[in-house]
Amino acid sequence: LRVTLSGVLCLIFFHIKGQVTIDPVFATENDSVVITFDASQGNAALLNQTQVYAHTGVITSKSATPTDWKYVQGNWGTVDNKVKMTNIGNNKHQISYRIRDFYGVPSGETVTRLAFVFRDAAGTNVGRSTDGSDIFVNLYTAGLAATFTSPNQTPSITKQGNNVSVSVLASEAANIKLFSNGTLVFEEPSATTLNYTYTTPAVGKYELTTEVTK
Repeated sequence: LRVTLSGVLCLIFFHIKGQVTIDPVFATENDSVVITFDASQGNAALLNQTQVYAHTGVITSKSATPTDWKYVQGNWGTVDNKVKMTNIGNNKHQISYRIRDFYGVPSGETVTRLAFVFRDAAGTNVGRSTDGSDIFVNLYTAGLAATFTSPNQTPSITKQGNNVSVSVLASEAANIKLFSNGTLVFEEPSATTLNYTYTTPAVGKYELTTEVTK
């Protein structure tokens, strides 16, 4: 089994911060999850808000596009307890639920992504990605999977010669390889994590990809 995922390191592109994390990392549509929103990241519109509400939906097999929300949860501009998040401090807020039950997704329809924006009670301040777009979290199917856990900005801007910490997490022990523009730079056999310090080469765009095999 081979899974290939990619992130980008470059010198000329804007930052898009992944300000939402999910536990478990390799969540499937049938899992219960904990969603954590970091209000200090992205557009930071909810920085220092004590109470945050999620506004969320799913991307499914019946979505017309990869950004076509279905089964939206949250009544905008209201104190909606269903999407009320718990303030855990340090500008972080959490909400927990079982995916298919929370969104009410009918049987036979596959959930591929979770979609979010976040708001204050009135809905006048809205937390989004750095560029103002919606926030999406990919879901996985059972079996071998992998994801970059660092860097957490995609694309990421850095200077020539800088050291960038790169980490890959696999869902189970596997042979993990790291490539830069298609060239193998490091591998970790029979492991669930790969950690590597990547020194950025000459000015340009560099795509890091990971390949996990069993």
